[in-house]
Amino acid sequence: MLVMRLALFLCALVSLMTGCGQTVGPKSLTILELGLPPKNDYRNARSIVADKWGFDFKSVAGCVVTDHLIDSVKAHNTFVEARLDSLFGADWEERFDLEVEKELVIERNVRGLIDL
Repeated sequence: MLVMRLALFLCALVSLMTGCGQTVGPKSLTILELGLPPKNDYRNARSIVADKWGFDFKSVAGCVVTDHLIDSVKAHNTFVEARLDSLFGADWEERFDLEVEKELVIERNVRGLIDL
């Protein structure tokens, strides 16, 4: 019983010290997307590269959206993109896109080998 209480205490202490489980680094950054999602192979390649860079993408709505949602997503993404600019430089998006294209080529080559 004492061991269990000690373990719970340590978990609570770690949670308080790390902001109650919330991440503080770039991984907490998520770019929100509206509309149809990209094709699966591109979405997977982009996800792999984004994970390496420490951020994420999330689809929040399909094709039917309200003006309020559009404005909210724009405001959120403006903040996130400014943070990414400060972390990776103003040209991060171009470098990110190039890395995604390279990953996409690798994935297509591997899929070609598997499908033989």
